[in-house]
Amino acid sequence: MRARDILRDPKNRNLFSVLLYVALMLAVFLVTHVLFSYFGFLHTDVDTARILLNTLVNSEAGIFAIVVTLSLIAVQLAATSYSARVIDLFMRTPDPWVLMVIYIAAMVYGLWTLKLVDRECISGMEIHISLCFYMGIFAFLALILFIWNTFGLLQPFAIIDRLSERITGQHILLLLNRDNPFNIDPVQPIIDIVLGSWGRYDYGTLGYGLRAVSNRASALMTVELESPQDRALVADHILSHFFRMGSLALNRKDEDFAWNILANLNFIGVVATEQRLESTVLSILKFLGNLGITASEIKLQRIAFEAARYLRQMGEEAAESQLKDASKTSAYYLAEVGIVAAEHGLEDPAAFAATGLEELRAKAARHRLYAMDQQCELSLNDVRAALRNARTAVDVSQRQQKGR
Repeated sequence: MRARDILRDPKNRNLFSVLLYVALMLAVFLVTHVLFSYFGFLHTDVDTARILLNTLVNSEAGIFAIVVTLSLIAVQLAATSYSARVIDLFMRTPDPWVLMVIYIAAMVYGLWTLKLVDRECISGMEIHISLCFYMGIFAFLALILFIWNTFGLLQPFAIIDRLSERITGQHILLLLNRDNPFNIDPVQPIIDIVLGSWGRYDYGTLGYGLRAVSNRASALMTVELESPQDRALVADHILSHFFRMGSLALNRKDEDFAWNILANLNFIGVVATEQRLESTVLSILKFLGNLGITASEIKLQRIAFEAARYLRQMGEEAAESQLKDASKTSAYYLAEVGIVAAEHGLEDPAAFAATGLEELRAKAARHRLYAMDQQCELSLNDVRAALRNARTAVDVSQRQQKGR
């Protein structure tokens, strides 16, 4: 197992983060002690010790206050930019808590040492004074590590990756069975980020968020869940989010957003087909078909074409997997998209639907899917008739315009 796969587990990642601070502390203590011994800095007088300890404590207190304030501001900005649900993500990150412990320990130890410094005898306190200095250096260097990790976590892709780790079969099944006392949907935080990115026209983050959810759906259907019933339940729950976003994108006539939805639905549909989750495949085919029909009606040619392309691809996968109902349904909706596209003057999607039906018919014949073969034959005739009628109407319109 690779190190990257091990660190994907939140517990392992948090443990590694804490061990990184521990390693930094040991390195700082060792290097600083060697340097102090070499340059003779292990001995000091009372006044210098008091000034040193007082300066260290004051500096640590000031930096601690600034770090806490900036951390809260960063969390607030992330919650405003992405989703209020990311606050829980920052709360589960060990870096701010480790840094607080470091600074509190350094300040308390420094104050304790300062109180024990005796004006007449300081020889027994040299080790404590040196340790206070070591802890001060470690606290300042730990701040660099904290800022580096925080900057990495504030990136939208990092937030999406962390949030996608919570999309597990157990969490979704508890939610569906109403056994989750807080009724928390693990998919919703990423959906919030996707919709927020859409509002800012940030299609890079939008696409990354959708891919993260579809990848988790694929993992749940292929690896993490064993029961076909559980796989279907979890997949349908995730698909419900895609269906709502797809309808919203079409209502706003946003072709880029709708295309992202279609591409990820096709990805989930292909995986569901390979796992023979026919009910899930039928849901996706129905949505793709209706989306393509609506896109044709409002003359969004790109979306109508993509819907037809994905219907054909899923139909071929369904035929390969011997899913009779799904393969027949794909041919039916592919024909409906082609017919409506032809009626509204979108020749490219209609012609592609006719070509796709011919390919599906050949695929059905090879796999002896007679119901699919019959559906393709009937649908192909309907699409060709719609194309002929559309072309005839265009020719008549052009002749009338020339006559004028």
